[in-house]
Amino acid sequence: MTLTVKIKGDAGLIIDEMREEFEPAMARAVFGAAHFAGGKLAEVSMAVFPKSTGRLGSSFMPPKFIATGKNVAAGALSTLPHADILDRGGTIKPRTVKMLAIPLSKKAKKLWPREWPKGELVRITSKKGNVLLVTPKGKGGMDLHYLLKKSVDITGRGYIERAREEAEPDVAEIVAEEMEVTFDAVPGVEQT
Repeated sequence: MTLTVKIKGDAGLIIDEMREEFEPAMARAVFGAAHFAGGKLAEVSMAVFPKSTGRLGSSFMPPKFIATGKNVAAGALSTLPHADILDRGGTIKPRTVKMLAIPLSKKAKKLWPREWPKGELVRITSKKGNVLLVTPKGKGGMDLHYLLKKSVDITGRGYIERAREEAEPDVAEIVAEEMEVTFDAVPGVEQT
């Protein structure tokens, strides 16, 4: 998109007025673009993790706006601690317990081990050395509920970069439209 601007009248006055209009317009454009990008992040995270609860996608907060001097920045962010690791990958280690509990059953996906009635879960070690939390059931049977691990390596899914790539053309259009409206508002400026 090319924008050609013709100035009619006192160029100095018109440029001063454009500057007054331009700074808030640019802030609006950046904020609108960040808001759009946050929506795209939610959409892409839902597509990348279709079987998830949706907490990641809905965790992207409205844009945070930062103005320092003449620079303006805005961005959507997630408050979930695992949002970054799901994007880039890495190792997850327990912070408040000795081992991570990976849910294996439907019931385990709704309750953490500490939420079960005391004594209901039993810790066992399998022949392969895996540590499990189970509930015993008649004649030596058991229901598996959790696999316990000292750490888990997560492969990054790159959903933030994918969202950025998908949002980029629309973000450019949002900024261009705001600038066009701004130029239209300044007397003595004609766009061609």
